[in-house]
Amino acid sequence: MRIAFVLLTAYLKPEQQVARGGIGTGGSEISSFYIARELTKRGHEVTFISFDSDDEGEVREEIEGIFFRRFPMNRANIWSRDCIFWKRGMFNEFDIVHFYGPPLFKFSYLVKLLNDVRTVVTLNYYQGVCPSNNYVIKNGKICNKCGFGDLLRCSGSISKALKVKLYRSLSFFNDAYILLSNRTKNIFKILGFPEKKMYVVPNFIPRIAELDKIEHNGNTLIYVGRLYEIKGVDLLIKALPKVKEEIKNFKCYIVGGGPELENLKKLATSLDISEEVCFIGFVSHENLQAYYLKSDVFVFPVRWPEPFGRTLIEAMAYGLPIIASDIVDPDVVDGAAILFKNNDYNDLADKIIYLLNNKEARERLSKAGREHVKNFYPEKIFPGLEEIYEKLAKKKNR
Repeated sequence: MRIAFVLLTAYLKPEQQVARGGIGTGGSEISSFYIARELTKRGHEVTFISFDSDDEGEVREEIEGIFFRRFPMNRANIWSRDCIFWKRGMFNEFDIVHFYGPPLFKFSYLVKLLNDVRTVVTLNYYQGVCPSNNYVIKNGKICNKCGFGDLLRCSGSISKALKVKLYRSLSFFNDAYILLSNRTKNIFKILGFPEKKMYVVPNFIPRIAELDKIEHNGNTLIYVGRLYEIKGVDLLIKALPKVKEEIKNFKCYIVGGGPELENLKKLATSLDISEEVCFIGFVSHENLQAYYLKSDVFVFPVRWPEPFGRTLIEAMAYGLPIIASDIVDPDVVDGAAILFKNNDYNDLADKIIYLLNNKEARERLSKAGREHVKNFYPEKIFPGLEEIYEKLAKKKNR
């Protein structure tokens, strides 16, 4: 099969990631690249189409046998005559066009209308289909309905509500939707997407060599991810003064960049924990291993119902016990984490103190995580995705 992945930003080589300050290393970019690499191993031809070129024209390159076509951002502007999605037959060379993530999924309708292809969309967050974008929560709880009246109340704008309603109503056009968990599937059902076209296919993670030899016996916390308000890193920092009263000589690595970085640094200074908190900044995905290996507890303090959270399975793969907000998806963490009350940094502090003081609990969670992460190895996950592709490709070629 010939398969195209469409993203705003596609995977970049490690040196490019560093040069461009972390672009190309989000969950969508890493997950889609892992899928593409596995498809290539199995004899399929994969091309990424993205809108992250620094040049005025198209840039083509190849990474690990995967083809990349990078366009400037204006080529994804629906009002521009240069928008590639308006070009009839642009995608006819492919059997499957897979839109990975909601930012560009509205263009899947055009691709479907103007090309002889099968379209697949991975719905891995809520931007564009929820007026609150990444939240789909009210008063700390996941919404259980979302009709047009709800859209109006949340958006505060008739035009915005109509736009979101239109995107949802046209969702029957696409051939398949990939959801990363059963809970996410239920959320998108509430948002009006067609259940009969939904398939649950979690993210997967490559096996880590010599996993059983990894040991963690210190007092080092770690967070890995973007620094956005919804990620709740401020909750982790607010919890640390209480931890400092009980635990001596602990460290907390904050690995990642984002718009909240300076605010978080100021918060750490104001709480007198600057010596305990190490802001590492952006680290290429290939170099994250060093930080996982020298840490002892992974903290995932998100405020929103993240559709998956691939750093959770990365932490499990390295044998790290996990402390996570109770809004995380139970399918992802299973018994490999202890949970704190969402938005409650005092409860988070209590969980950190408990885990750092309790070697038996750390070992139990570590063992549970190493066992649970096996459910996300390629041989467990990938056949289901390939089966979806093959079924759709057969329909196209009839």
